[in-house]
Amino acid sequence: SSRRRHTRLQGDWSSDVCSSDLVANTHKPVPLFHMKSLFALVLMSATAHAQPLFFFNGFEHPNIVRTGVDYKEAAIYYQTFQTGSTIGPWKVSQGSVDIVRHKTATAAEGKQSLDLSGTEAGAIQRTFESRPGATYRLNFDFSGNPIGGALSVMEVRWNGQVAGTFKYDTAPQTNSYQVDMHWEKKKLTLKASERKSTLEFRSLTPGQSGPALDKIRLERVR
Repeated sequence: SSRRRHTRLQGDWSSDVCSSDLVANTHKPVPLFHMKSLFALVLMSATAHAQPLFFFNGFEHPNIVRTGVDYKEAAIYYQTFQTGSTIGPWKVSQGSVDIVRHKTATAAEGKQSLDLSGTEAGAIQRTFESRPGATYRLNFDFSGNPIGGALSVMEVRWNGQVAGTFKYDTAPQTNSYQVDMHWEKKKLTLKASERKSTLEFRSLTPGQSGPALDKIRLERVR
């Protein structure tokens, strides 16, 4: 089609288990209560030092290689999802979006990414359980649909409020689906106030070439 298309761990621990109990007599089995104590201490250490990872998402599902439109000129497949559709754990909350499958391995991760403007500006969101007062770090890879050379603008919304606005100008970047999307790594710090929080990525770019998104990671940092 000529009308566009695209797009622990190790923590230090100590125990009241005496080392001599373990090595003094190599023929003597280690008491079961010592082994349980040792195992419990390792688990406690892992829990104390690990940072909870809430989610880590690319857009590998659904695989659109058989259902998407084959846009040979751009070396991609694409499939449009309308408001109310689900893409893995995400819901299309506005307009429409495209899953883009890269034939030449130019996604930020895996083989597929997301264009937040399908046939119009779109958005995706998901709601998850959170801890009131907790701080979260959001990381994602950001680019723009290179077809048309337009400025792509995206908002990140946290519980309905704008947490950040991001712009990607594809003209000076000279990115392409065929060679290199020139992904940029972005991050935000977010704070929860309720037991449930909603994260949304929203395109502010009308038309069919919008912000490109991939490799979303959210973790609690404190």
